Amino acid sequence: MNRLLSLSMQCVLWSAAALCWLTPSAALARTEPGVLKLEKAVCERRDGTSIGCSSTLSFDYRSLSVSFDDVFVVASKAGGMKKSELVRMTADLEVGRGAAPSPLTIDLRGFVSRPLGSRVKVKVKLAVEHGPRFRGRTTFTVPVHDLGTEANYLARGSCKANWGKEGGNGRVILTLDIMVKTPRNGEQTLVTVDSVDLVFPPAKTAGEAKNSF
Repeated sequence: MNRLLSLSMQCVLWSAAALCWLTPSAALARTEPGVLKLEKAVCERRDGTSIGCSSTLSFDYRSLSVSFDDVFVVASKAGGMKKSELVRMTADLEVGRGAAPSPLTIDLRGFVSRPLGSRVKVKVKLAVEHGPRFRGRTTFTVPVHDLGTEANYLARGSCKANWGKEGGNGRVILTLDIMVKTPRNGEQTLVTVDSVDLVFPPAKTAGEAKNSF
């Protein structure tokens, strides 16, 4: 009897050990549909030179915040009465199988100083590249004319990205086309782009998408 109890206890212990060993592996191997992961952003100017920037991922990998070190355009009588700059930021992403169309929201923050008679334009182009073609595009302009002569601004845009059922790797491409022109007297005019936030809502599975889109 004691021997049978001993054998039974050994079986229980071996089963428990096997369960503890297999469970973490199964959890790590599990892939949920619609999971989205964003990677660190890379920023560069028109001529290909890199721009200092720092990026922070949210804990759930669904939003990416990027702070720029020196993205600004200034025009003046001494330095040139019309100036422009083109900035490009890319961030790689990974989309799980069965992800539903997701509206990507972009928040752009900065500062503008524009005396009377000056012109400031910040054109934002956002594209989502997934597979052999673009899956979403949008273009909007920062409404600087609604601001005062000196003000911080927040501009928001969005685009709906259709990932398709296959999932895989993709890329978010943000292009900033900035132009500044002084008034006739050459008074200094300035605009900065300080940060950008890319936010994805929680991705849905293909089954859930039928009820929401």
